[in-house]
Amino acid sequence: MRRPTPRWPAIRKPEAVFLRFGESSLDFQLMARVWDVEDRLKVQSQLLKELDRRFREAGIVIPFPQRVVPSSEGEGGPPAAETTRPSASPDVET
Repeated sequence: MRRPTPRWPAIRKPEAVFLRFGESSLDFQLMARVWDVEDRLKVQSQLLKELDRRFREAGIVIPFPQRVVPSSEGEGGPPAAETTRPSASPDVET
């Protein structure tokens, strides 16, 4: 167990547990015990900020799926997004 420090005043050693393969993710749960339940939200915030900082430092980017909801002009919405294939290089015929 980690004793309180100025940076982590109320946390014991955190532990990451792999839960499952998501649709487009690897799902983990980060668990930590706090010395005092009143520090729970503060510690949770500190852990998430530190995790984000380390991801950015390591160049890890979390891609979020992008979904397109088709709509027709007749229903009051903008036209549906067109799906296009990536353009081939100029010397390749398609």
